[in-house]
Amino acid sequence: METPVKEDPKVTEALAELHKRMAGKTATEQVQMLADFSARHFGTKKEETQTPVFLTEDQFQRMLTGVDEAKKVAEEAAATAERKYHIPAGEAKAIAVDKISSELTRSQHRHEDFKQMANVFRSMALVSTGRANASVLDAAREQEKEHMVRTGREVRNIDVGTGSEGGFLAPELWNTMLYENLARVSLLRKYAYWFQMDNQIMRLPKITANLTANTVAELSSGTGSQPTFAQATWNLKKLTVLTNPFSIEALEHARPELVQMLLNVATVEMNRKMDEVCFNTTDSAWTDLLDTTVNRYYLGGSSTSGKTLDTTVTFDDMAGLLFQLAEQYVPDEDVQGSGIVGGGEAQYFVNKSLIQNLLKIKGTTSEYIWGKVTELQSGRKIFGKNVRRVISLPSSATAATQFAVFGNLQYRWVGYRPGFIIDLLREGIVNGVNLAQTSAYALRINQLMDIATIDDNAFSRLSTAVS
Repeated sequence: METPVKEDPKVTEALAELHKRMAGKTATEQVQMLADFSARHFGTKKEETQTPVFLTEDQFQRMLTGVDEAKKVAEEAAATAERKYHIPAGEAKAIAVDKISSELTRSQHRHEDFKQMANVFRSMALVSTGRANASVLDAAREQEKEHMVRTGREVRNIDVGTGSEGGFLAPELWNTMLYENLARVSLLRKYAYWFQMDNQIMRLPKITANLTANTVAELSSGTGSQPTFAQATWNLKKLTVLTNPFSIEALEHARPELVQMLLNVATVEMNRKMDEVCFNTTDSAWTDLLDTTVNRYYLGGSSTSGKTLDTTVTFDDMAGLLFQLAEQYVPDEDVQGSGIVGGGEAQYFVNKSLIQNLLKIKGTTSEYIWGKVTELQSGRKIFGKNVRRVISLPSSATAATQFAVFGNLQYRWVGYRPGFIIDLLREGIVNGVNLAQTSAYALRINQLMDIATIDDNAFSRLSTAVS
């Protein structure tokens, strides 16, 4: 049951004033005003304090092979940051070099890091079974912090309480590694707007309709318009990942290899679940991008005489999806936005099936339109826009089914509390294994977060026809 929140009259009054001030502003200016209001009245702050640089998994692995390759990766990252965020070349290079340097430093201490994490996990297991008192875990956490200071890492005060079943906060080094892994692979971590929440519930206005321009004859009165608003609510809840069962002895005698395995499992599952609740989920606790029909575009351009199977998709449909959005949401050199909504760009988010169907399309000369068959399918673009594959988006085999999205994920705001909470499960059945009977553990990893769209007009959806 949701805990009642007492509304602050001053905040309510400030919200009403914000509504008035947002009238007449562009969509990107309105988004920034919402962010400023959130920071001023709720203490929210964006996770990144400077332009973020994300390395792909390939770049990350190449960086570790030697100095020359690390320099090449830094140059690539700098060029991407310069082009994507429109910042000076020197600034982009400095940010990229700093990122590479921190990653290399981290890699040098990787084995010792895993040893420290294993010590904390081992202490958590012993305390949870009553075989050690809480001071053992406190000592392990203190040792971890001393290691971080010794190796030049920032020590943060992560305080998110405990899980409802008496869970433990994960080792800080493990937290950091998992966040960094997700930043390289999760579309939501890469492109959405993330901010820290101090309250359990936060409410802000969201934009549901924008201003309309019109032509007015001389000495005639114009028709006024103003943006309309609804309320976006962030209510922190747990995004949960559950590991397969493993023996109690494995965690109570935790080795670095076990911790690395847990990190890999959590990265894969957290990545999948985060993108699922962002784009398309059957979990009613979350609101995803397919939960609304705003800016819906039908295959073939018609809701009734269009196409009902995604196998008939064409590049004309992808163009229709793009041009379904107003110009300010897809700015280019001809139509410039205000530049306030940065850190991302409008992209296609599609399923594997749609990519497969587009790859099969041939031109009049029987050559594939979307590039040579010798090229990898990743990294392809449509009308200059990136195409991202999302596992959770549905393959459309029925009528009136939305199955692809186009837009800028910076209009998806993620409220969260830093740190992962871990519950050590010793009872119940997990993947067919009775934990109590087999003396096994399963880890339940929780991230406290919620997601909301702050401008419904910033995304378009591709749908099959009604009939």
